[in-house]
Amino acid sequence: MKVKAEIEEQSATEHFWFRGGNWFSMLDRQAAREALERGDIESAKKHLASAEKSFNIGCLLYIALIVVILIIAAYSK
Repeated sequence: MKVKAEIEEQSATEHFWFRGGNWFSMLDRQAAREALERGDIESAKKHLASAEKSFNIGCLLYIALIVVILIIAAYSK
């Protein structure tokens, strides 16, 4: 139950911040759900950890993209 709650909490957080999240973390969360349905809790935990890492990398990429756009906009004047 705890793992399922973590999956849904991560999904809700990602949906709030990025309106759908990044593709890799969504795939990992889905794999975690499927592993949980099979009863493989260890695999679900691994996929959940991977989804969290993918989400964090996605956040950094979004921030980097914004910074690059701001730098280009500042130097284009």
